[in-house]
Amino acid sequence: MGKVLDIMNLTDKNGDIDVGRILDLLKCNETELAQSLGICNLVHSTASLRIALQNKLFYQQLLQVICIVNFVQEMGSTRREAFLWFYEEQIPAFGGVTAKECVQNHQFEYVMDYLQSIKLGGYA
Repeated sequence: MGKVLDIMNLTDKNGDIDVGRILDLLKCNETELAQSLGICNLVHSTASLRIALQNKLFYQQLLQVICIVNFVQEMGSTRREAFLWFYEEQIPAFGGVTAKECVQNHQFEYVMDYLQSIKLGGYA
């Protein structure tokens, strides 16, 4: 398992979004993060990812990704496993879409309700 992600520590000492730290914390690469947020067409480098994350919507989605990864990790996964679950695991209760697709479609709350249900003993 390991320590959950600290969403209060996503910036560097200058207050800029620290993309390297975020990638390290999520155990993913730039492409995976950009795809998770639905911003592949905007991201071509670390600098462009940093700029994209200054957008309120994309930053909010980043926080949602971190929240989901934290929750899954707390249920017994490594951080990388939790990110991969978010990124590619099809959720039967949602017709086979992934948590990533739910976040991109502004359905974060549904994913969290689903995970909470499983944590409380519900079925996937």
